[in-house]
Amino acid sequence: MKINEYELEGSLTADNSGFSKWGFARKNGRRYFIKEFLSPVYPVYTELLTKEQVERKKAGCRKYEEKMKKLYSDINNCSDGNLVRIEQFFRYGSKYYITTEQIEAVDEAVVYEQPVTVKVRLCRVLLHTVLQLHRAGIVHSDIKAENILYKRLDSGAITAKLIDFDTCFRESEPPADVEEIHGDYWYIAPEVFRIIAEEKGKPDSAMDVFALGLVFHQILTGKRVGFDANKYSYPFEALLNGEDLYCDRSVPEELQELLVSMLESDPKKRIKLEDAWWRYFEKNPVKKTVVKPPEKPAKPVKKPETPEKKPVPGSTENPGIENNRDILPGKEKPTDGPRRHSKLIITIGLRPEDRKDLKETENAGSVSGTENGKKPKSTFEQYFQTPGNL
Repeated sequence: MKINEYELEGSLTADNSGFSKWGFARKNGRRYFIKEFLSPVYPVYTELLTKEQVERKKAGCRKYEEKMKKLYSDINNCSDGNLVRIEQFFRYGSKYYITTEQIEAVDEAVVYEQPVTVKVRLCRVLLHTVLQLHRAGIVHSDIKAENILYKRLDSGAITAKLIDFDTCFRESEPPADVEEIHGDYWYIAPEVFRIIAEEKGKPDSAMDVFALGLVFHQILTGKRVGFDANKYSYPFEALLNGEDLYCDRSVPEELQELLVSMLESDPKKRIKLEDAWWRYFEKNPVKKTVVKPPEKPAKPVKKPETPEKKPVPGSTENPGIENNRDILPGKEKPTDGPRRHSKLIITIGLRPEDRKDLKETENAGSVSGTENGKKPKSTFEQYFQTPGNL
């Protein structure tokens, strides 16, 4: 079967795809992933429709076409090389289709076996990829492990590719109907479930940050984030009920704080990807400094001679020491005020018992804010448990 210029390799399937059918096809000797959208449907068979219904459906489809063509074009333009580019968006008959180049993917089990440095680099790649979408004002809205493909480059290195842009939307134009909000329940952020359940509020880019944090935990540890599975089925459930998520201690130390900030329950407190990029992956951006050569050789600057300072008659000021109270231009020299007592404690000459009391006083002040001399457990430490506790 042929769809437009694409020769299908088999029938399209709806497996793991509730609102579309997908498969593989070939065009000009190259293999492509092809997806058929179940909606909207262009009115081709109009026998049972009135003229007004046909025109209304056609107008809706034209609006959809214009919106999606512009959106997919912007997605391609902001790609950093790790967004799988949309090859073509078109209508064939009554259905709309999208095609992307097929990626020969590496099994994610291979990724979990990679050194920590490789896993951290993959997180860096993915964060920058999603950041490029956010900079363009686009929300992916369906980030999950299944929508990330790992590709082995000619050099032997492994990189990550983000796919599936069916549910993308502009942050300035969020879905008007909660039924248009799609996604895997495991990766749904707490506020998004609230929006779906209460039918008020609008999703934004914070939902991508939460889902990406869950993906990072899987990449770095090979397992999903932990919570009380006896009570809850999904991370958002645990958080909405005031429970914590637990990260495995095998998460690299330099990214532990990042994961906690990405999995923050409150979207207003959740870290932005722009901040995460500069704080954890580009801490010291390289700046090129342009040095201009001097037009003429610099002449040696002769240091002006400072006249010897003489004591003022009737003053006890030492002429060899600069006065440590600077006088601003136009200001009068301040008069000497009352002598200030020094805060320096001199212990020479104290009795041993006095020194002991002094030491105990100093130690008592050094543990201020602790209980029984022990440092309290921080909120950050509570997120990380030993693997046996997960």
